[in-house]
Amino acid sequence: MRVLVSIQYLRAFAAISVVTYHTLLEIVRPGPTEPFHLYALAFGVDIFFVISGFIMWTMLQGGEQRPLAFLRARAIRVVPLYWLALAVHPGVLFLQDGGTTSHLPSLSEITSTAGPA
Repeated sequence: MRVLVSIQYLRAFAAISVVTYHTLLEIVRPGPTEPFHLYALAFGVDIFFVISGFIMWTMLQGGEQRPLAFLRARAIRVVPLYWLALAVHPGVLFLQDGGTTSHLPSLSEITSTAGPA
């Protein structure tokens, strides 16, 4: 498999812009009219979508990997980290709330597919 260095640089740039955006949101705490120059940093998410599509298309073009094998490999790579983050999240909420459970979701909220009210 070939490594596209320019894509890796673009990926790093996108990641840095997203991290900067979220960090500044925590520092600045803008109101409902978020300044455009701050919002512009969120474009890193769009770049990630484009890169992901490009990488998937590239991986499947050369016949290097069959589509189901590619999806299986992605699931093996992504799902454990997702479940780990999901398991740690209630503990982080508990600690952020000063050791109380007022912001922890109930079991019905966790299992609901409707999202927050």
